[in-house]
Amino acid sequence: MEDYLRNLAMYLIFDAFIGIILPSDKYKKYISLVSGFILILIMLTPINNLFSNSFHKLNMMEVRNNAIKKQIESIAQNVGFDISHIQIFEDTNKITQLKIKVRDEISEKQVEDFRKTLGLLYDIDMQKIEFN
Repeated sequence: MEDYLRNLAMYLIFDAFIGIILPSDKYKKYISLVSGFILILIMLTPINNLFSNSFHKLNMMEVRNNAIKKQIESIAQNVGFDISHIQIFEDTNKITQLKIKVRDEISEKQVEDFRKTLGLLYDIDMQKIEFN
């Protein structure tokens, strides 16, 4: 915010200086038009930063979730079964629940072992890891 205010003040001083040194009023309306557009762009900078940060956070969450899904699929393949779909639920960057859809039939022991592994790995209550 400090940089924004400094940039705005510097621009306003620069704009006033340009207005003073113009030799004639012939180009004044064109200079005013261009400086008005620049002022609008400067005023919109905080809004742009807000949206770009939001999109960046969403993208980072998507990348993180894809990495978690690949890790879970890899663990499942090492245990000996194939996963068709994983749904991740989270609250403030902490995984709260997993829903896993398995392609093949798996035994209860495999399910419990896999739940324990995922529960320890992602610090999730084992009851919050569901298999379909």
